[in-house]
Amino acid sequence: MSVYYAKTTLYPVSTGNAVVVLLNESDAWENGIRDTDKVSINIDGRKEIVANVNLTKKKIKVGHIGILPNMWKKYHFEEGEIARISFTDVNPDSMIALKKKILGETLSYKEIYSIIKDIADGRFSDTLSTYYVASSFMHHTSDLELYYTTKAMAETGEMLNFKGLVADKHCIGGIPGNETTMIMVPLIASLGIKIPKTFSKAITSPAATGEDVNVIMNIEFNADQIKKLVKKNNCCLVWGGGLSLAPADDKIIRVSYPISMEPYSKIVISIMAKKVAMGVNHLLIDIPIGKTAKVPDQKTALELKRKFEYVASKFGIKIHVEITEANQPIGNGVGPALEARDVLRVLQQHPRRPKDLEEKVILLSSKLIDLCGLAKGNEAKKLARQQLKNGEAWKKMQDIIKSQGGYSKISSEDLVLGAVKEYVNAPKSGIISEIDMKLLNQVARAVGCPVSESTGVYLNRKVGDEVAKGDRLYTLYAKDKSRIKVALDLLKDRKLYYIK
Repeated sequence: MSVYYAKTTLYPVSTGNAVVVLLNESDAWENGIRDTDKVSINIDGRKEIVANVNLTKKKIKVGHIGILPNMWKKYHFEEGEIARISFTDVNPDSMIALKKKILGETLSYKEIYSIIKDIADGRFSDTLSTYYVASSFMHHTSDLELYYTTKAMAETGEMLNFKGLVADKHCIGGIPGNETTMIMVPLIASLGIKIPKTFSKAITSPAATGEDVNVIMNIEFNADQIKKLVKKNNCCLVWGGGLSLAPADDKIIRVSYPISMEPYSKIVISIMAKKVAMGVNHLLIDIPIGKTAKVPDQKTALELKRKFEYVASKFGIKIHVEITEANQPIGNGVGPALEARDVLRVLQQHPRRPKDLEEKVILLSSKLIDLCGLAKGNEAKKLARQQLKNGEAWKKMQDIIKSQGGYSKISSEDLVLGAVKEYVNAPKSGIISEIDMKLLNQVARAVGCPVSESTGVYLNRKVGDEVAKGDRLYTLYAKDKSRIKVALDLLKDRKLYYIK
């Protein structure tokens, strides 16, 4: 295997999170490296990094390796370091294991680990990773394989260890709004329960917890900083992308994205691997069921519940799975700033707070309080409600905001919304029977979500409300009129609200 050395240099062109390096053609050809090959990069015995190669004649000098900004920041490169560069390929053991997986054969833990390790390290191309994902649709995933894959995914990344009781909650998603996490974390932490929360950013939705939290505070921290935050506040609200938790999962998500499909086994593995990596030992899972949710019916939800409980038992995690109905959005805001405003209104007990969001938070919090042994049944529910009413949850949120670089005296009404508004009114009188949640997501993205945090849709009325013709149903927020036009074009021949 050819090995050579080159000086690191920052190449200031962003390609998102792609792991790509630039090599001068002369260096590459001399060492048998071609465009799109993979190379291993090692500096002073640091962790090995595997990257895709792009070749250039002039952009990078002979004897240098161009590092893109995302990698430069993540791996703490410095200008002019000497990097050891070598051609790398897929481990033959993982290729044999992948072929067995595609054929539906049973894999050992060692075989599953070899696949996940090569995905995590970047040795698997997107094509090979796609074959792996597709095989999960083609063949049933046994309980043992579910456990093995979760274990491998956690162990091939960074693992944090917090002492004592460590709680967490996770909603599997699919419902617009529904920002319970930002309220539950300070509420639970205010009771003395440790809850180090990591989360993702939006992929297909108008906003995820990542975008919502980022409206009011910083979300990017490394492992040492997270430990300090948790020690100080009993909790944190941080983006998991800044860590290397179950790194294979992020790569699998990327190749699954184009077809917007995800096997249920993959949902369980993805969630549980990150909980194991974070040292969680008390876990609440929320499974919303509904026409436009990820889980369409009770039967599917119960099977998913069984899978979560099985995997949790293998890691000694106490778990409660709550199946909730999702026949409409939770809260009034859809979009980062609007959802953050809903959260602050609940925490600050504002008169216009969304009661459905508040009640769901109280329900889920009571289940987690019960699981952690602090109170049972109705007493747990009373305790959760008390933490909102007496301001303790908001005080804890202020501590979090201050520690994570935000303005702790922020008011829900301070948040800046899109400069251009469009009111949409009821075309007739009646009772609202349905809100098309899939269309709502499309409209919110059309006005600018999740990239423009001030944009989104505010639901002035909800399912069950009685309206008169001309009453305001919802409000669109955008940065400019062109975005409003795109959203209205989507609504020309389709109904967002159904009125009977």
